[in-house]
Amino acid sequence: MTGEKLSWFWILSWKFITPLYLTFIIITVISFSTKISYLGHEFPLWAILVGWGSCFASIACIPLYMGYRLIYIEKGNLIQRITHSLKPLPDWGPARPQVRFEWTHKTLKYYMEESLADMQDSSLQQFVRLCNNNENR
Repeated sequence: MTGEKLSWFWILSWKFITPLYLTFIIITVISFSTKISYLGHEFPLWAILVGWGSCFASIACIPLYMGYRLIYIEKGNLIQRITHSLKPLPDWGPARPQVRFEWTHKTLKYYMEESLADMQDSSLQQFVRLCNNNENR
């Protein structure tokens, strides 16, 4: 979104630390929950169950859709299905054609510049720039 490469901290945090931390919190809250009361009045069991039901109804949508997508939409073995489901669809991006063209051009230019920076051979860099009509020769 900002055009900058993410550091390892954010990737590690979003993929592993945050999901594990949230899972730990949910398990801890469920394990150590006590009777809920307000001003000395304990809520009935049905009210507590309605509260937990509304909590899990919003959370359950994520793994249910994940299972649906892996079983009915994706093709291949389990690893291929998971790998493919983690990638955006080809039509993902801006809907208007002109905006989509500009967005695609800018995105590809960014990745080409990143690739050029990684190349060691200057003649190969010049060749890629010439092929892409890059103005920075």
